[in-house]
Amino acid sequence: MEKTMNILFLLALVSSLFAALPIALDLDISASTAESGIVIGSSADVSVATIEFTELRGQRVVVTKLTVLNCLVGGDDGDCTDTGDVPGDDTAINSVTISYADSTGATETQTSYFVSGETVFTGLDLLVPCRRTVEADLWVDTGTVDGRPATSGDQFALVTKAFTPTDFAATTPRGLPLTGRNVRSAAEGEIMTLTKTKPTISLTAGSPSGAGIPGRSEVFRFDIAANSHGYVGLDELLVGVVATDLAGSGWNSLANLGQDTKWALYNLRDMSTPIEFDVDFYGSTTELEYVQIYLEDEIAAGSTTTYALYADTTGASAANDDTIFVYLPDEAEADDLGLDAIYWSDDSTGVYYDGEFVNVMPLYGGTITF
Repeated sequence: MEKTMNILFLLALVSSLFAALPIALDLDISASTAESGIVIGSSADVSVATIEFTELRGQRVVVTKLTVLNCLVGGDDGDCTDTGDVPGDDTAINSVTISYADSTGATETQTSYFVSGETVFTGLDLLVPCRRTVEADLWVDTGTVDGRPATSGDQFALVTKAFTPTDFAATTPRGLPLTGRNVRSAAEGEIMTLTKTKPTISLTAGSPSGAGIPGRSEVFRFDIAANSHGYVGLDELLVGVVATDLAGSGWNSLANLGQDTKWALYNLRDMSTPIEFDVDFYGSTTELEYVQIYLEDEIAAGSTTTYALYADTTGASAANDDTIFVYLPDEAEADDLGLDAIYWSDDSTGVYYDGEFVNVMPLYGGTITF
């Protein structure tokens, strides 16, 4: 009996010493994790985070329990309840699934659900070999936008909660337990925004470039596609303009090129009538730099609209090879001007977005040389 008690005492002592020793595991988010962006509602198996587990102590570890928070700001300390912390919207996530290689090398998955901002995976068999890094993927099924209770604009971010004994568990080959006290850091996923639909913008094949003739002509052609879950309302679009005036005629000045009559936007399906829009112009005295277009157009769910932008380049010098180059700036460039790169709605009443999560911007056209 005394011998048994001594053995139990030694095991407890070793376990306590093990917990007090330097950190055994490092958790981090993989560089392959998607950046902050838009996630469409009612979508299945959306990859939102890849967690890296790195063993630091020289012996393999098997992770058996992992807790994940839904926290936009402040979850890196193991909770999302402190002053200044911002919880995510659990309504945005129907379920979350972890996928990883178990101790035999086989792919294992487990699905869980968020309750009060956290979800727990138990009974895991996630092997982290000695001095190695392995990955586990987190996938979500998203809530239905405009259903109950998810709404457009709901946000979520997945963060590992692994600093307390009850939130994380692992074992070593000798059976020594590891807890959150043996974990160095939290793995923080990016913030995802739930919408009903989204625009996808691309340069149209055949967008003009190369040789051009001064006068009224097409300078840029691009596509905007709406996701099949809903239409995209297009209210604003910022166009960047870079033009040269080697002959000094002033053709590309703000006063000359920055006139309503110098610009027109068409839907390629109807080139007979330009789209009605209002417009503001920005630039220096000698050069037009930006055209802000205000319109009311709609791209139907699951469809693509091709837009053709025309400009009157009369005055450009063919003898001196003047040029014009048109592009769609990203939101960072637009923000510097106090403008929006794009302003769009997602088939949800009163919900609008700018170009922050439209990852294909900036979108560059070709250079036209006169």
